[in-house]
Amino acid sequence: MLLALAVILSVLSSSRPAAQTARPAADRVAGSVRTLAPGSPVTRELSLGQSHTYRLTLQVGQFVHLVVEQQGIDLTAALLRPDGREVVSVNAFDDGFRRETVAAIADVDGVHRVVVAPAPDAEPRGRYTIQIESLRPATPADEGLVGAERAFARGVAARLPGQAAS
Repeated sequence: MLLALAVILSVLSSSRPAAQTARPAADRVAGSVRTLAPGSPVTRELSLGQSHTYRLTLQVGQFVHLVVEQQGIDLTAALLRPDGREVVSVNAFDDGFRRETVAAIADVDGVHRVVVAPAPDAEPRGRYTIQIESLRPATPADEGLVGAERAFARGVAARLPGQAAS
């Protein structure tokens, strides 16, 4: 009797429509897209195969400086334009306890996205805190900082085979 019940349950659970089971890993586990706001850090847990996406509304000429505090998992962070093109992607350190820094000056108005994901060879699970350190009109000094951050990312990419940087 128990064997028959187990077979029936197995058949029923495997016959669910594909729409219920074939969702991206980020949708299955990470939940909805959150909005980043100055003064409101977000702390979350992340596992291999997952990514978390955040909304960030920017205007042309705004400087944004984001920090991702890694807590036991090495992460990448990417800032994407409203059309999905990458502004900058960082994976500065191959260690799960240092900061990742994203600095950029918006070149288009709209809702940008920030995507946080485990780096290649990351630990299976860890936590992180993401926050906006600065969001304001850009200054000439910010242009220098953005250029320096991108040069650093290119240097890290050259040191790590297969690592892209922009």
